Amino acid sequence: MNKTNTKLLQITALGGLHEYGKNMYLFEAINPDSRKALIVDAGIIFPGLEYPGVDYKLADYKYALSNKIAIEALVLTNMHEAHSGGAHHVINKCNIKKVIGSKLALQLVKAKLGEAQVKSIEWINFESRQELIVDDFKITPFTFATCTHESYAVLIEAYGSKVFYTSSFKIDQ
Repeated sequence: MNKTNTKLLQITALGGLHEYGKNMYLFEAINPDSRKALIVDAGIIFPGLEYPGVDYKLADYKYALSNKIAIEALVLTNMHEAHSGGAHHVINKCNIKKVIGSKLALQLVKAKLGEAQVKSIEWINFESRQELIVDDFKITPFTFATCTHESYAVLIEAYGSKVFYTSSFKIDQ
């Protein structure tokens, strides 16, 4: 827990930094009394022949479970498997009750869950430049050109700090 009176926005990459796929980031709003978080993206990667018998891999999100962090929502930036393919696992393991994303991304995740579970979750469809308040966070999505339909970058704000998350990126040598 934060021992000072400082309020801050902390970002932890849980996956996706050094590989294509498994995109998952934890945005924490930390203040002296609490730690609240958003999980942004929950992607998978298909490993291929190097892992026989493994269908896909998901980012390691144990950090979010082990640190007594209140996860306020899962935010999905697009419908590509590298960003939302593992959302159903994260929803189940982290007891997510609010999922935010494009209409297409939300529909694809709902198809992987049971009907009763879909009804127990608040589904929030966002559109470009629509500001959403989720506890201590302000989320503003922006249309973003990628290889999939309805892709978004998101501006996430907490306690005066801002992070512009663009989902996928690649830096060539």
